[in-house]
Amino acid sequence: MINSSVTHSLLLVIPILMALILRWARCPGWAVLGGVLGGLLLGPALLGRIAPNMFEDGFVGGFEQRAARDAIVRRQEADLFAARTSGVDPAGIAELRAAHRPERLAAERAWEAETWRFQRPFRSYTAAVAVIVLLGAGRLRLREQDRLGGPISPVSIGAWSAALPGAAAVLATMAWFGHPVTGAVIAGAAVAIGPWVLTRTDQVVADRVELRGAMLVQAAGRVASVVAIAAAAWALTRAMGLAGLVATAPLLAVPLGWMLPAWGVDRIVREVLVTAFVPSLAACAALRLDPAGDFAIWPLIVFVILSGDGRWLGAVIGTLLPGGRGGLGAMRLALGAMACGPTQLAITAIALHHRAVPGPIAFALVLGAVVVEVSAPMRRWTARQLEEEG
Repeated sequence: MINSSVTHSLLLVIPILMALILRWARCPGWAVLGGVLGGLLLGPALLGRIAPNMFEDGFVGGFEQRAARDAIVRRQEADLFAARTSGVDPAGIAELRAAHRPERLAAERAWEAETWRFQRPFRSYTAAVAVIVLLGAGRLRLREQDRLGGPISPVSIGAWSAALPGAAAVLATMAWFGHPVTGAVIAGAAVAIGPWVLTRTDQVVADRVELRGAMLVQAAGRVASVVAIAAAAWALTRAMGLAGLVATAPLLAVPLGWMLPAWGVDRIVREVLVTAFVPSLAACAALRLDPAGDFAIWPLIVFVILSGDGRWLGAVIGTLLPGGRGGLGAMRLALGAMACGPTQLAITAIALHHRAVPGPIAFALVLGAVVVEVSAPMRRWTARQLEEEG
């Protein structure tokens, strides 16, 4: 219990410190970037290399079971070496390997079971932080006098901003990268989910395009989030059975947050969330990643593009299809659909801690969320350029 409290405290304190340092340095996307850096510091990328025993004892578990597995492997390798040197034929070697396999598999299963048990508090912690962050999603509220004229535009924009990057992610993960359907659909859900909170700049840009444009983009983001949550629930349930529904439950905080009253403290709540809980959520995602082992160039390129430009292109298509909008206006209006760093990290972190998404895909998703947040000033520049051209 003491060990768990210490590690959870580190998962909260270190990412916040990293984020505050980046905030002081005026780094864009400081909350997400600082949290990811904090998670990498505590994960196998740094702590796992400079103090592997401390990392394994604090964040992985199963030390004794792994040692027992390693001892079995060494003994079996010694038996095979002795058999070869004594002149045993290849058929005999194959029989010896087959005889060794049940013992090795049993040891590996025991190791995996212990690490799964040991990491249960981290799964609970990740779920709790995700709930807190996601309750703040979509907090731009539709006042009665600001009701949108009809559901066609929000549904079209939201559905396309989710479907285009989500479908591309599923196809790339299965056909190109060769991963199973469950991991592919979870990856698709991560790049399909809608914006966390529109920044002030995103709101101003959307409202300059058309009356109540920010409300339209926010409503479209809610449609995209519903699509993504349904896809993630299906994938996790298929991979884990009923336990998958429990794993998906934190994502339901998104629609729950839409129903909560504002109480006039949205600005204060958002500041607390951005400063404390978004960095911790990002650290939970990065904690299970090792850039040296999980780095793969093509998944990285694909998911970084889909996380930002894929959402934007889908939203542009969804904006144009109902008709009545010009191309440049649609491009400017859709820029807010890219503000999805924390929501993308929520799905990624939950899937990672439940071992439902491959490491290279998860690393690409985390980096995609970082790029989306860090490139927020680029959205402002793009909006100005498009406005000048119009």
